[in-house]
Amino acid sequence: MDEALARLAEDTEGGKESNNVKANTYRRVVQWLAKMADKFNAGQVAAFLRGMTNIEAKAYVRSVFTRLQDDAPATQSDWAFTADDAFSQAPNPSAAERANQLISKSVGRTAPLDAVAHAITRVTGVEWVTRNVYDKAAVLLERLIPERVKAGVVSDYGVPEAVIDQRSLLQGRQRVQLRKTGALVEKLATLTRAESRVAYEWMNMKEGADAAAYDSVMQGLPQESVKVLKEVQQMIDKLSREAVRLGQLSPDAYERHKFAYLHRSYEKYTLGLSAEEKAVRSRAIAVLGEQYQGRGLSEFASMAEMRNAAPEWWGRKVVPYKVDTSLKGQKFIRLERRAPSGEGVEPLPGMEGKQPGKLQEVAYWPVGEPIPSKYSDKLSDWSPAGTWEVRDTQAGKVVLWRDFTKNERTQMGEIDEARFAIAKTLQMMIHDVEVGRYLEWMAQNYGKKDADQVDGTVVDASERMRDTFATNEWVRVPDVKIPGTEVLKYGKLANHYLPGPIWNDVRQVVAGGHFKPFGEKYDKLLSLWKTSKTALSPSVHMNNVMSNFVMADWHDVGAGHVTKALRILLSASQKLGGITDREAAQEVLNRYQDSGGDTGSWATQEIANEQLEPLLAALEEELGQDDGGSMQAQIGVMAALQHASHGRFSDSWAAAVASKPGKGMGKAAKAMIDIYQAEDDVFRLAAWLKAKEDGLDDMAAGKVARKSFLDYSINAPWINAMRKSGWPFLAFTYRAVPMLAEIAAKKPHKLLKLMALAGGLNALGSMLAGGDDDKERKLLPEEKAGAIWGMVPKLIRMPWNDAHDSPVYLDIRRWIPVGDVFDVGQGHAAIPMLPGLMPTGPLAMLFEVVLNKTSFTGKPITQETDTVAQKTAKLADYFYKAFAPNLLLPNPVGWALEEASGVKNAGQTYAWSSVSDAAHGRTDAFGREMSVAQAIASSVGVKLGSYPADVMRRNLVAQANAKAREIDLNISQLRRQYQTHRLGRDEFKTQVQREMEKKRGVMQNLSERLQ
Repeated sequence: MDEALARLAEDTEGGKESNNVKANTYRRVVQWLAKMADKFNAGQVAAFLRGMTNIEAKAYVRSVFTRLQDDAPATQSDWAFTADDAFSQAPNPSAAERANQLISKSVGRTAPLDAVAHAITRVTGVEWVTRNVYDKAAVLLERLIPERVKAGVVSDYGVPEAVIDQRSLLQGRQRVQLRKTGALVEKLATLTRAESRVAYEWMNMKEGADAAAYDSVMQGLPQESVKVLKEVQQMIDKLSREAVRLGQLSPDAYERHKFAYLHRSYEKYTLGLSAEEKAVRSRAIAVLGEQYQGRGLSEFASMAEMRNAAPEWWGRKVVPYKVDTSLKGQKFIRLERRAPSGEGVEPLPGMEGKQPGKLQEVAYWPVGEPIPSKYSDKLSDWSPAGTWEVRDTQAGKVVLWRDFTKNERTQMGEIDEARFAIAKTLQMMIHDVEVGRYLEWMAQNYGKKDADQVDGTVVDASERMRDTFATNEWVRVPDVKIPGTEVLKYGKLANHYLPGPIWNDVRQVVAGGHFKPFGEKYDKLLSLWKTSKTALSPSVHMNNVMSNFVMADWHDVGAGHVTKALRILLSASQKLGGITDREAAQEVLNRYQDSGGDTGSWATQEIANEQLEPLLAALEEELGQDDGGSMQAQIGVMAALQHASHGRFSDSWAAAVASKPGKGMGKAAKAMIDIYQAEDDVFRLAAWLKAKEDGLDDMAAGKVARKSFLDYSINAPWINAMRKSGWPFLAFTYRAVPMLAEIAAKKPHKLLKLMALAGGLNALGSMLAGGDDDKERKLLPEEKAGAIWGMVPKLIRMPWNDAHDSPVYLDIRRWIPVGDVFDVGQGHAAIPMLPGLMPTGPLAMLFEVVLNKTSFTGKPITQETDTVAQKTAKLADYFYKAFAPNLLLPNPVGWALEEASGVKNAGQTYAWSSVSDAAHGRTDAFGREMSVAQAIASSVGVKLGSYPADVMRRNLVAQANAKAREIDLNISQLRRQYQTHRLGRDEFKTQVQREMEKKRGVMQNLSERLQ
């Protein structure tokens, strides 16, 4: 036996420095077998196997047992079992173990087309050329672009990889603790509303302060709930002690509220917040410090005032004319003398009872001392105003504090729901403590305490996004505090010197307050517009899924990985089609999210939901149902119209959202947003699973998942300024173009394969449908006739013709990431402009209205000859189409608008207008004919269109004639200038000749395309 163990130890010796699961498991086997060598039995082996999670390790253990059985004495009956028997006797593995097995199960991937294309690019030398060009271009750009420009436009420029990884770890730790919080709160779901109020009061009682009351309240709660509440107390206490260590909470405040603190929420400031206001609070990774803001009332009183009220006590207690710090903790009764408040005057609506008169005099009397009759006599005009405690002494003044009374808190609308208070408290404390740890880590690893330690130029700190900092600059982190608290905004990092690029990152990611160059209102409007044009538009969903398939192929994520990820997500969300083991699926999803795999997706950046948001939203809704009369003002469509008619647009929006139609639309919108996020998660999770198959740990796999698809988490300040103004979709181009460049350089075979597939499908469609594809393509509009990147056809010929025998094409430009990146002909700008740089959004709409021209079609919004009704209808139609999601749903208000003005499809979405036009035989804004089926398919992102040859020829001729007329007009103007002697003869002939050459070019191009 000893020899067998020795050999086993030798086998594992080489893996001692490794951290992988198999090597660690080998060592565990050696240690356990050595310990149990004298008393092996099947039950003990089964217990050991219970902890085994790696499939390869388990297989190795089987072989170990086989070898040990060969060496074991024949008389030892305990060895009379096989390794498989031991496994069958092992208890069921935990969810974490089953998740490990699920992750480690390889799906494999066969890619014969990749292999062929890769061989071609290697043999021909294309791959060598593209790599070298890419590397040299990168070096050239690095040299030419100034440091400050790079700091402004390059995300994470100069930020060490360790800082980026630590940021991901921060978010992962927050997720783990928030998930635990959610589980604890859900365990309290059995509490009735009355019991929850009792639990809330109990959680705010200081243990030992009133033992009888403490025990009495606790006995009225279910035992299981008491157990959970005590666990919550311990969790809050642990976080509070860590907050003290990090300087976020004073030791005095901790001791004062130990085991008796829940964050207080009030109806007005919680249930009344809009979704946008909540989102603003959830976006920052900053220390918010809300839970550290002093609750209750605080005020200053001069030492002289307090001494004059009780001179004898004061003489015994303190040294004359000095601020005595021993006063801290001393309690005083506040006594007030007020003027009459108007007897017989009716109180204002909503005011309870008579309001106090104007304050005339204040006195403080020490608790425990007899109150003189001057203050206590019934006929006295003095009245008590609560017991106050001395919190601090400053420059001849005493800082006094008292908590709100229960009656005051009730009048203020305190939410006395234990589950809600626990969730809010832990949500904020976890958030701030983890950020504090992150800042502490930053100070320890990258901060310098003294300027003498800095090996660069020290510059002033700036939180303005227009200011950037170079790699050779150091910034002293300011020691500013969060308003209303004594908490340092930058925690342990305050007063440290930090490298410029890291400060660029810290001030944006940690300091919160995303840059809003046009203010909060415009930012909210922009966010709504972006959501409408992305997550709420079905065609964008299709484009998103198809482009994700292309990016998945670029990163060698196969269909098997995508299928596996989809089944895991379906199982975790309890949908049909998922794997049977939901617990294991949820564990896999948790690990993927904790590793930061979903960080930087569209929804996490634009919506930024906290992990507890769904639970808090459900509790808010429950509270609203219980106490709706006090928490919600007028709701409903009529109330919304009434508010709007008086210009109260915020109240109008709130009332509309709270109405039944509003709630229905809200649920539908949330479902579409969730689907949009799930579409990203499927592919990101697939990349994460593939990275795990390749042997990476969770955090490294999370990094791969983020980089394999578009990471919308961008901290380049100038880029973010553009995103928040006139270029809201710039992030897509910003991330996709570098990805395309890298793929073209390092994996040119991927683009070769894509070109071959698209070209092959186009050739097959042309062959099956008949006709001459080359001639048909010549008739297409210029922006559709070419190829994506000069390689992939923009439109794929379908293997059928429409009912009029016209060719049918499928537009795939939006199915390929940045497929239209070089299509400068799409817009109607005065100079050629890349689509990704074209201004869009509400800001661009303002300029379009002023200039009376849409950038989408290049046509005027209204005509000079339009009547007032027609101009009104066209403007209304313009704004509706610009803001409404492109859904295939009619707008009844639009029908009334069309009836009144005669403007076709006024106030309808593009999708509905296309279907309506197709049903009536009308062409679209670009002159295309579409069947109803094609229009419906187009509304969900399948851009099928018919291109009749006669219509295409007519369009080409019309365009050429329009250009010719424009040139003739130029010649007429030149002739007028010549006749009025503003042009000489030679100059006139030269310019006319130039115009005639342009006209001949237009006609020659027309002739070539019509052949």
